[in-house]
Amino acid sequence: MQADQLAVSMWSVHRKYYHDGWSVFDFLNFADEAGIRSLELLNNFWRDEENELPKLQEELLRRGMAVAAWAVSNDFARAEYDAQVDEILHGIEVAQRLHTRTVRVFAAHPRQGIDLDQVLHTVVRGLKAVAPQAQSAGVTLAIENHGLLAGKSDQILAIIRDVDSPFVRANADIGNFLLVDEDPLQAVRKLMAYIAHVHVKDMVPATEGGFPSLAGQHYRGGAVGEGVVPVGDIMAELNAAGYRGYLSLEFEGEGDEPTGIRQSMTTLHQLLPTS
Repeated sequence: MQADQLAVSMWSVHRKYYHDGWSVFDFLNFADEAGIRSLELLNNFWRDEENELPKLQEELLRRGMAVAAWAVSNDFARAEYDAQVDEILHGIEVAQRLHTRTVRVFAAHPRQGIDLDQVLHTVVRGLKAVAPQAQSAGVTLAIENHGLLAGKSDQILAIIRDVDSPFVRANADIGNFLLVDEDPLQAVRKLMAYIAHVHVKDMVPATEGGFPSLAGQHYRGGAVGEGVVPVGDIMAELNAAGYRGYLSLEFEGEGDEPTGIRQSMTTLHQLLPTS
C-alpha cells in the first residue's frame, strides 16, 4: 500500500464550510499547505457550481492535486426518482471533468411510513438505469454503507449483486459499520471483492449523544487512532488483498477540524503496510 492512496474528504471540514464560510478553494489551500495531494470532493459543497467548476479544474491542475472521488448525495427514498437518477448522471459528468474514476453514491435514507422493500426495489432500479452511463464513462459508482437500508455489508452486497454491473461497487465506510453494530474488519472482509473506495474514520465510545447505533451504543468521532475502529488491521487486510484504490479520511471529531485531519493523516502514514 502506497502513501499516494491516502486522501482526505472535504466532509472532514464540513463545519468550516457550514459555519465559517469555507469554500472548496479554502479546502484546497488547506490541503496544499498540509501536503495532502489527493482529495474527495462533494457536490453539496458547491456555492456556485457553474463558476466554481472550471476554476476548480484549473486549480487542481496548477497544484498537481488529484481527485480521489466525487461524491453525490442521491436518495432513492425521495419521491423525485428522475431527479435522483439525474443527480448521479450529472455526478458522472463532473467526475470526468475532474479526472476521477469514482463517484460515491448513496442508496436511500428511508423515513417513517416508507415501505423498505419498495425503496430497495427503487434503489436497484435507479442504479441499473445509470450503470450503462458509468460504464461508458469508465466511472465506478461506489455505494456507501450508510443508514438502515444499506448500512450493513450484507445489504450492500445484495444491492450490488442485484444491479449486476462491474461499474457498481462498494464504498466501505469503516466507521459507519459500528452504527449498525457490525464489526468493521469482518464487514470489510465480506465486501473485499467489491470495494472500490474506502472511507477511513475512527469512532470513540460515548455514554450519550454523538452517533447512536441500532443497539443503542453511542459513539463520537475522533482522530484516527483515538477510537475502536481497527484501522491498522483493516489497512493490512486491504493491502493483502491487493486493494489499489484510495483510503479517504472522513474526520468527524470534535474540536478544530484541520488539526484533527493533520493528526489523523500522520497516524495513517504510520499505519501504512510496508509489504
